[in-house]
Amino acid sequence: RPAHPSSHSSCAAFAMSAMPRVHQDERRKEQLPSRPRRADVGFAMEEVAKHASMEDGWIVVRGWVYDITNFIKHHPGWFHAGQTSTILAIQRNLGKDCTEEFTEIHSKNAWRQLDSYMIGFLETTPIAEMAKLTLKTGKDAAEAEKVQELDTTLCV
Repeated sequence: RPAHPSSHSSCAAFAMSAMPRVHQDERRKEQLPSRPRRADVGFAMEEVAKHASMEDGWIVVRGWVYDITNFIKHHPGWFHAGQTSTILAIQRNLGKDCTEEFTEIHSKNAWRQLDSYMIGFLETTPIAEMAKLTLKTGKDAAEAEKVQELDTTLCV
């Protein structure tokens, strides 16, 4: 018989089980990106730094810029007390380059999820040169995306 939802440990599990899963990787609809994935827009670090809140949160990982606002606002850590440190770590890294921390602690699944939040590249990285070349030649961002896919594969 299932535990009554009033017990603390089962409250979070009960709340999470009631939430609909709509994405193949276990994210809820509310956690999905609010804008299309892009690899052809450059951002200065100063611009990224302006997006350092729960209501508007960007991060940089390996030269790519990600808008993770929906993910952080609806992170499972808000429902599981054991994941509070995860929420704090994400908040601490909003508006910053968190490459080192992200690469040290995230699974292949997290890398796959992160990819969908991509909104562009950091202008001061080698990736920026590839993206500028891609745009200059009139091609789409396919080459820049191939570099990102290889980059992601190598670091997991």
